[in-house]
Amino acid sequence: MTRPLTRPLTPRYLRLFTTCLFFLCLLTWIGPWLDWHFGVQTVLGRVNNLAMLIALLFIVMLAVIPPSMRSRKEQLLMTMLGGLFLYAMLISLHRNGQSIIILGGLVAIFGSISAGLGAYSLGKSGMGVHHRILAFSVLTLPALAVPPILIAWAPDAYPVFWHKVYGYENVRAYGHFAATVAIVLSGLALHSLRARNPAILAVHFIALAFAFSFLFWSGGRAGMVALLLAVVFSWIVMWRSVVSQIPFVFGAAGAGLLLSTLYYTPGRWFGVINRFQETLDNVASGGVAKASHNRIEMWQWAWGKILEEPLLGHGYLPMARIRVEQFNYAHTHNIVIEYLLSFGLFFGSAALLLAFGLWLRAVIAARRIATPASQALLMVTTLLAIYSMFDATLFFPYYLMIFMASIGALIGWDIHRQSPVPEKKAFEARADWMFEDLK
Repeated sequence: MTRPLTRPLTPRYLRLFTTCLFFLCLLTWIGPWLDWHFGVQTVLGRVNNLAMLIALLFIVMLAVIPPSMRSRKEQLLMTMLGGLFLYAMLISLHRNGQSIIILGGLVAIFGSISAGLGAYSLGKSGMGVHHRILAFSVLTLPALAVPPILIAWAPDAYPVFWHKVYGYENVRAYGHFAATVAIVLSGLALHSLRARNPAILAVHFIALAFAFSFLFWSGGRAGMVALLLAVVFSWIVMWRSVVSQIPFVFGAAGAGLLLSTLYYTPGRWFGVINRFQETLDNVASGGVAKASHNRIEMWQWAWGKILEEPLLGHGYLPMARIRVEQFNYAHTHNIVIEYLLSFGLFFGSAALLLAFGLWLRAVIAARRIATPASQALLMVTTLLAIYSMFDATLFFPYYLMIFMASIGALIGWDIHRQSPVPEKKAFEARADWMFEDLK
């Protein structure tokens, strides 16, 4: 008897994948408390630093993926991903040596690719992880209340609050988490609206309002813009089902804005009102360049560096090695510029085009599936892609894994719906479960 071309993953892999998602969610709960008791961590903040361990777990789990990806297109995709990652590793080690930051960044990339392939294979096998990704994202919402409470409880615990927001590195990185929860709940709003249960609608509205309030409290301008664009884009893609969502989502956003003004703001870097006032002052005194916190000048500097090594690049996260006095950052706050700077025009463009192609395939999948869950996943991937053009979302392992897993889950889910795996007989399915551990 010949084996099928591809073999579906087992429920054991689904449990392992779910465990990794659970640990990612758990980090948002324990990170603030660890910072509170042991002091804040630098580099990426305690939540993202510990997320490296989850990335390593996904890398280990990659070993069981190849048997489930044997079609011609899947083999081509894995070859391209493997080739790009091998080049990224070699050029980064050659250019930057053994920097722990560079190695950590490569682990984040490879672990996130592994998470995406795992989610795709699970979805294609009929064991989609889309609901788990969304559920664990929503479960991070109560954890987001911990840093504002701690800061209000002991405002003099640390002298520089804008950089030391417990667990999240700084208040803008904290905003990444708030924006993601807000957009997940925005995408799932249709589910509650269809239920027509006043209690469910009230709970959903309150949760969404709190998510927006944390985003507005963070003062993340890029997050607010990215969220708005992602929501509007997803509504355009799935236009038949969004009319009732518009007042619900914008009403919750308005309630969140009002709520955020009641939170304690230890400095001018906190709160949407303070941030917009600071933006207006910076534009008046130094124009758009000053309001962007030197991002425009940094991108111009980075483009000059790209032209110095247009073919090979400088290796991943070169700003961690090339210290520039006027730019106190470890990356360029733009994923496109960063990849071109790191890997050169050819390999950097290839990686970005591959990522764009996969995201576009996920957009098509979400439109075809047309459920609240698929809309929420579409919103998440679009938010993080737009966000990464102005901030550090996809440089962080936490959200790089969420981004890749969401794309993989959507594509795999769509493939399973188009050509589902034939059901086994009841006894065979039972026998397979009974002897799973002996295989």
